[in-house]
Amino acid sequence: MDLGDSILSYLIVYLCINLFCMMKSTYVFFYAWSCIFYFSCNQVKQEQTVSNDKKTTGFELMNSSHTNIHFSNTLTEDNQYNYLNYEAIYNGAGVAILDVNNDGLQDLFFVSNQDKEKLYLNKGDFKFDDISESAGIQGADEWTAGVCVADVNGDGYDDIYVCCHLLENEEKRGNKLYINNKNNTFTEQASQFGIDDKGYSIHANFFDYDLDGDLDLLVANQPPNNNKTRQEILKPEYIYSNHFYKNNGNNTFTDVTNESGLFQVGYCLSTSVGDFSNDGYPDIYVANDYNVPDAVYLNLRNGSFQNITANALNHMSNFSMGCDMSDMNNDGWLDIFVADMVSENRYRNKVNMSGMNPAQFWKFVNLGFQYQYMFNTMQLNQGNGHFSEIAQMLGMSKTDWSWSAFFSDFDNDGWKDLYITNGLMRDVRNKDFDHLRSEFLMNKNNPNYQGERFNSAVELLNKAPSVKISNYMFQNKGSLNFENKTSAWKLNDPSFSQGAAFGDLDNDGNIDLVVNNMNDPAFIYRNTNTDGHFIRFKLKGEKLNTRSFGARAVIYINGNMQVQELTNVRGYMSTSEPFLHFGVGNSQIIDSVIVRWPSGKLIKKLKVKSNQLLELNEADAIESRGQFLETNSLQYTQEVNSESLNRISHIQNNYDDFKREILIPHKMSTLGPCLAIADVNSDGLEDFYLGGSAGFSGQLYLQGNDGNFLLQTSGPWQAFKGSEDADALFFDADQDGDLDLIVCSGSNVFPENSPLYNDRLFINNGKGQYTDGSKKLPKLSTSKGLVKAFDMDGDKDLDLFLGGRQIPGKYGLSVQSFILINDNGTFIDKTKELCPVLCSDFGNVSCGSWLDIDSDADQDLVLGGEWMNIKILENNGHGYFSDQSVKWKTDSTFGWWNSIVATDIDADGDLDLLAGNLGLNSKFKTSKEKPFSIYLNDFDQNGTWDSYLGAYDADGKIYPVRGRQCSSEQMPFIKEKFSNYESFAKATLDNILEGKMDHTVVKRVNEFKNGFFINEGKNGFKFKPFPMEAQIAPIYDFVVYDFNNDGKMDLAYGGNYFNREVETTRSDAGIGGILLGDGKLNFVPVHSSLTGLKLNRDLRKMKLIKVGNKDCILSANNNSPIQLNMIK
Repeated sequence: MDLGDSILSYLIVYLCINLFCMMKSTYVFFYAWSCIFYFSCNQVKQEQTVSNDKKTTGFELMNSSHTNIHFSNTLTEDNQYNYLNYEAIYNGAGVAILDVNNDGLQDLFFVSNQDKEKLYLNKGDFKFDDISESAGIQGADEWTAGVCVADVNGDGYDDIYVCCHLLENEEKRGNKLYINNKNNTFTEQASQFGIDDKGYSIHANFFDYDLDGDLDLLVANQPPNNNKTRQEILKPEYIYSNHFYKNNGNNTFTDVTNESGLFQVGYCLSTSVGDFSNDGYPDIYVANDYNVPDAVYLNLRNGSFQNITANALNHMSNFSMGCDMSDMNNDGWLDIFVADMVSENRYRNKVNMSGMNPAQFWKFVNLGFQYQYMFNTMQLNQGNGHFSEIAQMLGMSKTDWSWSAFFSDFDNDGWKDLYITNGLMRDVRNKDFDHLRSEFLMNKNNPNYQGERFNSAVELLNKAPSVKISNYMFQNKGSLNFENKTSAWKLNDPSFSQGAAFGDLDNDGNIDLVVNNMNDPAFIYRNTNTDGHFIRFKLKGEKLNTRSFGARAVIYINGNMQVQELTNVRGYMSTSEPFLHFGVGNSQIIDSVIVRWPSGKLIKKLKVKSNQLLELNEADAIESRGQFLETNSLQYTQEVNSESLNRISHIQNNYDDFKREILIPHKMSTLGPCLAIADVNSDGLEDFYLGGSAGFSGQLYLQGNDGNFLLQTSGPWQAFKGSEDADALFFDADQDGDLDLIVCSGSNVFPENSPLYNDRLFINNGKGQYTDGSKKLPKLSTSKGLVKAFDMDGDKDLDLFLGGRQIPGKYGLSVQSFILINDNGTFIDKTKELCPVLCSDFGNVSCGSWLDIDSDADQDLVLGGEWMNIKILENNGHGYFSDQSVKWKTDSTFGWWNSIVATDIDADGDLDLLAGNLGLNSKFKTSKEKPFSIYLNDFDQNGTWDSYLGAYDADGKIYPVRGRQCSSEQMPFIKEKFSNYESFAKATLDNILEGKMDHTVVKRVNEFKNGFFINEGKNGFKFKPFPMEAQIAPIYDFVVYDFNNDGKMDLAYGGNYFNREVETTRSDAGIGGILLGDGKLNFVPVHSSLTGLKLNRDLRKMKLIKVGNKDCILSANNNSPIQLNMIK
């Protein structure tokens, strides 16, 4: 490990002692170990992991001549059944892995949309017999879709449930239940069991929701798919809702959809079941296509569910396809992946996807349909009721038109990998084809129409491109790192793939793959991995839940933990094996195994050998009271909730930055609020000022003896509410011993050089009562972002630095900053004399800190900002500053810096720098080799400023980030120059701006990571990123504090930025965090379930404040109430 043994030992001892002292039930044991293992295993792969340099993982596509599997989901379009009439016609079908005859070899069931289903009996060595006809499962002339396998009647044999879809004829939509006759034949009995659902079913999921020992049923339904009757906002018709059936225990089911709280009408494509709340009861994730939002259902343990989506998720996928619930980072909490339909290929993205419609986006947000984006989503379970979406950071947000998605450990290294299928038979969203289609359909009855005509729907559809691409495999490398291994593992066969399943088909301890392809033979992939050991569990339940769905297993090896929950419905329309499979790397012995059934009964085994299938029976288990990972009260902070605090809120004015600047990446009018802390009335209690936005005054709150904060209802700042507070600072402006207040003005709302950008100074009378002293400031009508006070010239009073943030309406252009010298309480602009580099186009300053960087007893200035490097302005001892960034080796650290805090991280006597940046969880990517760029100019000479983002593609050329539609809305010449989407998709940024580059300003950034700069004295600063847990969102502020009382500096951090343009997912994954330092430049992330921080709002500032005698963290959020966390 990178960390020293001392800090890890401390954490283990500290956690064990604290947990033991507060132990109230047996679950605490499991929770304590989970905390320890999180710290020890979440940094790097440990001893159990096979070295990647030696791995021989790969897959072999088995030939049908060997497998005897001759199946293809063949789709034939005609004038009735085609995409123009039914959008769902290309949705494909599922596949299931099951053991028909309980011989220990897993068999295969394939669904065909238009043809007969197929059942293949496994004979060993990847050879199968087709028993479809004799088994009685081929179906009739229904349009079948998904398949679910479960022992529905509890007789110990797998039964098969097939969903019927698409057709208007209700008699052909009744779902099928094939009951296993125990002789390789089946009898269809859905009607007898009461589950012949007729609601355009897509898939189903059997699980025990009430823990009564039998399997209940969730059926995923859709409204009619005929395009002529499709509704933008769906009517709540019961037949089209998902349906939930309670098992009566006597081979019948009762529809309890309404009673359970699961009524929802949407184009559901998949569901995933698992105990994401760790309370022992199964919860549900519902993935919906189109505009109806996905739903997160919490099991209330009383026979009903609660939709907690609004609180659990900050955003979600738009066209949600397949989903899976699994603990992908080995912290004991189930995470959720959802597939969508955006291509990672720049050309395919530009020709197949139009820009998102902002008006429609906000229409559905305002209707309560959540924030939906056309990207895959990876919802990281934070263990506190909230998920952070991190697919962009993990590099798995764009996998083309994706369907199935599931986790399993395909290389047996102890980390679950992710497999995703994708492919659409025709690129019907190709924008040039869409234009052709729309034009023809609009004019087909017009005799004067001169465009191309078509005699049939199929003839028209043949004009759409049809491109097969490969599915995706992402190897989990631990520590929130994944790598695309599709080609390396020989899974790059082009196809139109939909349903898929995983299982060990040859009992060799490797997980194989089965994929249902459209108009191509099914894929049977044999896993050829030769490295890495495994342990597999086959569980038997006591009651009717014979396969033990919902049971959990936890294994421990060398200080590492893995958790799995047994469910076989994963991904899309398909069913995988009903076993728990753990890869264990090089380990031949598992230290301990704990298996817990939904009933609460538990089996624990020690020193278990790897490379075996371990069969465990619930009848041999003992009773247990608690869960593995229930939320515990051992937390570093505790949020203080009170009505008075909830009333303290920042209100953001409503301004649409994108109306003037369509192509900017985010709003520049929502950078606040600012926050300043001080004891302004000398009563020994700290007070705070919360900045206001344009039209809303700033607010001063005085702390009372009871710890509550009282708003000062009158103050001179109210006269300036037309301005926007960009930053605020308490300091002694007039050397009278009390703290005055300066507020600098910013935002993007007002015109350039507006007097509303003038700053304000408020003079304290010593009792916390203020008067306007703004006349003592020069009138500087620049939009600013930072104010700092220090004695610049050594005359014992405090001077000011004011950082210019932006030129309104001209995103990205640099602006001047200012140095104001204090002359007996009046401030004089001395920028040109003392720091000429700040004049004109210095940068876009957002953060900074005073510190004596060169230990010469004067104060130097460190600054950061958007599209800026870290600037080191060194004081020559007489108040003259020069840019010494080259000397301090920060001249190439260009980023979107939000926060800089100077502190001595390594206790070596000099000050290092904590630096908050964009983070890695964004579609914007950069590196020193391939920097992210912006081109700034009025390219079309129409009087409006154009900001054009550019990014490197795989060919080493720079292409525009935005598409043809939105680019031409900002710069109309683009539509004239590139008459169709294909020509635009092929054009580099230089091609697009050819002949228009005169006077263009180009800026580049090469670093988006959050991290810290180590002060190495004469060797300058060296940047070191924070752990990946601290890269999931922008960091806007830090609090330095010794949280674990070990004498070493720790830090809390927080930040989000919600107001991105609608084609870019909101930066909303931040939940606040704590990093424990060891004094040796190493930081360990504290699991979010232990921090006590739930800072998931649009956080801008966080400050240490003492409330009464308690140290607290005060956080200020944009357009939301403040939050106060007491440090324990």
